[in-house]
Amino acid sequence: MALIRFAVGIASSPVGFPLIALLKMVIASDADPHLLAGALVEGIAATIAAKIPPERRGHISVQLAPGWLAASSATRCAGPPAVL
Repeated sequence: MALIRFAVGIASSPVGFPLIALLKMVIASDADPHLLAGALVEGIAATIAAKIPPERRGHISVQLAPGWLAASSATRCAGPPAVL
């Protein structure tokens, strides 16, 4: 949620604000959390691949890792998701 609060603070672009609103709405819904997490990770990977120059992708990924680890350790999973 800290990343969402950060993004809301800087989301003044025409695309940024609706995207943040959509994410908040989906997170608040009863959407499957495993599918949501997978979609978000895929979105991040696609964004990095499309928008970040190849020589900076590794650096960006390393910068993101601590935030992902902190967020996942705050809400420990009881086990792997069930097979869909």
